[in-house]
Amino acid sequence: MRFCRETNRYTIKTVATKLGLSIDHYIGIETGEILLSDAQAKKLGKLYNAHSSYFNDEAIQLDLLRTKIEIIKALKDKLNSLNEKFTK
Repeated sequence: MRFCRETNRYTIKTVATKLGLSIDHYIGIETGEILLSDAQAKKLGKLYNAHSSYFNDEAIQLDLLRTKIEIIKALKDKLNSLNEKFTK
């Protein structure tokens, strides 16, 4: 979404307004903190002259990536905890 926005030289405010969202809500979608809805994907598709599935797929991939990052962080914390326990 960011790529499309920047390529088309839209500001965050412009895209948020066109989607009928607050700037904070749109930023949450663009960063993957908030999952994109089908209706929002359709609006993005119209805005950028692209199929809405492109934006749905992108949102799902970003969500999966963020989930993997959190799992890795949790596992590293657990590993560090276990290392501390066994090195004492």
